[in-house]
Amino acid sequence: MAPEHVTLLYRATGPGYWDAAVETEGSYDLVVVDGVERARCLTSAVGALSPSGVVLLDDAHREAYRSAVQGCRDAGFRTLRLVGPKPDHLPETECLLIYREGNCFGI
Repeated sequence: MAPEHVTLLYRATGPGYWDAAVETEGSYDLVVVDGVERARCLTSAVGALSPSGVVLLDDAHREAYRSAVQGCRDAGFRTLRLVGPKPDHLPETECLLIYREGNCFGI
């Protein structure tokens, strides 16, 4: 069960699930993007961020997400690349923190 200050959204894969964060009309400090349609989810997620919000994009090393990541950079977001192994993917995988100045992580 999530803590009271956490909004945990789960949507089954299917048409429109990538817009879950925007549908809630929330303003999130952290959005984790980990799903089949990561590029669409990322584009939607940045629209649901608070002014200090950050997106964590899982498996960001995949070519299919580069255009969406570049779109974030073009919109003024910065990226911090985190590389290392994970249990189901060796040798290494990558995730990205996508953030703006004044973010909640202080980076």
